[in-house]
Amino acid sequence: MKTTAGSSRSRLQEKLLERLQEIHAQGDELWRGFSGAWAQTFGAPRFDDAEALFGDCLRQPPRELLEGVLWFARELRELVAHDVGKRSLVGETAIAIGLLACERHILNQCPQLAEESRP
Repeated sequence: MKTTAGSSRSRLQEKLLERLQEIHAQGDELWRGFSGAWAQTFGAPRFDDAEALFGDCLRQPPRELLEGVLWFARELRELVAHDVGKRSLVGETAIAIGLLACERHILNQCPQLAEESRP
């Protein structure tokens, strides 16, 4: 799998973590709302930091993650209803979670794709 800066994370994983860190940096209100929507959707605790939520994302089975993110997006509507700038960041993050779920599912189904893309 292609990695960045010597990391064992995929590009999609790196981008998702960056977006989660960006949401966290935007302030407590946005992070609490995002983390709360995650907790409600996935039956997880409300995480205090981006790394912890990212780790939980990676622990979710890919199909459940993809199905969950579709419901998660509904929960996020109210969070961003009054702030267009946040809508973009939160929306991009939800999309990144969906893409990560697809990547993981495909690689689970066809592991040789991950092997072929290694340097």
